[in-house]
Amino acid sequence: MCITLNQKEEFDLETLDFIKKNPTSFNYIKSEGIIVPPEHRYYQVLHDGSFVGFIILIKIIDELIYDEKDNAYELEIGIFDNFKDKSYASKAISKLLNELKHENTFIIEAIIKNSNSNLIKMKTLLISKGFTHNDIYPKNQLVYRIVL
Repeated sequence: MCITLNQKEEFDLETLDFIKKNPTSFNYIKSEGIIVPPEHRYYQVLHDGSFVGFIILIKIIDELIYDEKDNAYELEIGIFDNFKDKSYASKAISKLLNELKHENTFIIEAIIKNSNSNLIKMKTLLISKGFTHNDIYPKNQLVYRIVL
């Protein structure tokens, strides 16, 4: 099985449609436009050339937590319904972390709302990839963090 991350400058319509249909799973990105803001990163998750999902890294700009020059991002991931339960999310996150560890220090946070139907699955996945729970956030969400 070959997972490829294809970085793009525009959101695919499939990604925007998926986000719109799953509002409890996504925190920041809303399907408002197709151009990826330059401070963010958008990747297609491909399996043997098929577009199975996406990863979005959203630059965190919060002076109370991180300095503007920090490589701090929020992770958003989606695997399309036709491709669920095939370990694509796990493999895509592994590939992403492997690629990012070669860059300057990276801080990645993943925020999971309590209303997310995939809460347990995402929590287990993030912990298995080395993310740790950060409990300084509100009670209606869980925050996991990794520093590369």
